[in-house]
Amino acid sequence: MIGRTQKTGFTLLEMLLAVTLVVLIVSMVYGTYRATLQTVQPAREKGVLTRQACALFTGMARQISGLYPFAAPSAAAVRQTENRMIQPAGPACLIGDSRQQQGKILSLLTTTGIDAGDGQTGLLRVEYRFDAAAGVLSYRQQRWLPTEEPTPDGGKDRPLAHHIKSIQLEFYDGKTWLDCWHNTEVPAAVRIQVDFQGESSVSLRREILVPVPCWHPKETHG
Repeated sequence: MIGRTQKTGFTLLEMLLAVTLVVLIVSMVYGTYRATLQTVQPAREKGVLTRQACALFTGMARQISGLYPFAAPSAAAVRQTENRMIQPAGPACLIGDSRQQQGKILSLLTTTGIDAGDGQTGLLRVEYRFDAAAGVLSYRQQRWLPTEEPTPDGGKDRPLAHHIKSIQLEFYDGKTWLDCWHNTEVPAAVRIQVDFQGESSVSLRREILVPVPCWHPKETHG
């Protein structure tokens, strides 16, 4: 009687079943990994935008709170007064208009730098510029000296925030909110609203209300 020989290895059916199980397990793991990435990436990007918004509002609030409450005299006006105790007329202390969403949206005279460690002191002329096409808000800051007439385009633009879809400024005169301001007097408060748009379609809206400490209501006489 001839003994039977035992076969080793897998049959075709067993291999197909094993491959099918491996494919199912890999698909499940990959699906979980992809779903995790789709959740983590937007959350991470939203965190980046939130930190950017906090830094932006902190800097702008510092400078608006330190607003110089008088119109800055021009260099020529200062020379004409010959050091007399007279406040010459000059540029408005704050000019703001964000309706066009392009170019200069805010210009102000302030005693405070945008950063506590920027090293600049004294009276500063600051301009905020918004490029809607690039989604970038930049600013330029330079010392204002009565013996030197700063040019409107003096200084160098420095990016302050990216991924900005729109920015809106409103100014409170004590009674009404206005969408633009061009006055030798200071507003009572400034409201800033920024809409961010991340690379992965993450949107974020943040708003801040900045009171102006040097504002005083006008006295009315009957």
